[in-house]
Amino acid sequence: MPATLRHADPRSVSSDAFPDAGAPAEKLHFLLNYAVLAPSSHNSQPWLFHLKDDAVALYADRSRALPVADPDDRELIMSCGAALANLWVAIRHFGYWADVETLLDPPQPDLLVPVRHVPDRLASSRVGTRSRNPHRAARNGEQPVR
Repeated sequence: MPATLRHADPRSVSSDAFPDAGAPAEKLHFLLNYAVLAPSSHNSQPWLFHLKDDAVALYADRSRALPVADPDDRELIMSCGAALANLWVAIRHFGYWADVETLLDPPQPDLLVPVRHVPDRLASSRVGTRSRNPHRAARNGEQPVR
């Protein structure tokens, strides 16, 4: 059964509400609020997350496929990848680690990726916004630091 998010609107979730002392399933459940904010083709949001214990599985929701605009489900899979990327960034932001397993021959055709929370493996520090490389040319009009 898909996990139900606690917040009616995931955009209203506050990082202050992260359950630091919670169980892995509770943490993953909270982090899914960030995963579902991922962009998707035609805003179809073609993903399902199944949460069980310390793991969450990402499934392609074929009922949200767009057979005319995306006959090969290429954009559907890319949209699911964006949701996975959001989940990964959220996990790292809160200082945790997760094992993400790539499935070349999944046991279920719509199962894309299982993600297991690794509670005893904290990231070295919480990840904030990405720092800029001072030697890289900026596209926003700023001059690189020299």
